[in-house]
Amino acid sequence: MSAIQSAAGKVQPAETPPRDVPAQSAQRARSVPVALPLAPATRPDGDIQSRARALVARLLAPFAIPKGTDVLRASGLHAAHVRHKEAAASWGTFAWMRHVWGYLHLPFKGFLGVIDWVTESPARFIVAAVIVAACVLWH
Repeated sequence: MSAIQSAAGKVQPAETPPRDVPAQSAQRARSVPVALPLAPATRPDGDIQSRARALVARLLAPFAIPKGTDVLRASGLHAAHVRHKEAAASWGTFAWMRHVWGYLHLPFKGFLGVIDWVTESPARFIVAAVIVAACVLWH
């Protein structure tokens, strides 16, 4: 044990540091130094990029395919084709006529689905009209 001598020559025992309680030392290990910034470091243009992404998303929102639109997807046309085949199976001798009807019906179903999708939103309709006008008037 070390001792400290006072000016009077008396020997005084050295002060021992207080013992660390395990919970306190664990908290010290988890603590964040005060010198670190409180806000996370971000790039200065990060805010501009997020605002630009939000603007593009807002501008493209009218052109998004709605979740319930099944006609435009291949699965919707495939399901219609399967229904036509099932119906033709019950026609017996005239099944070929039902198959022909099914094959003629599918292109119309797809076309009407696209027309329905385009006319569902004014923005989509205007863009489609401009594209059709440009194709028709192209010389």
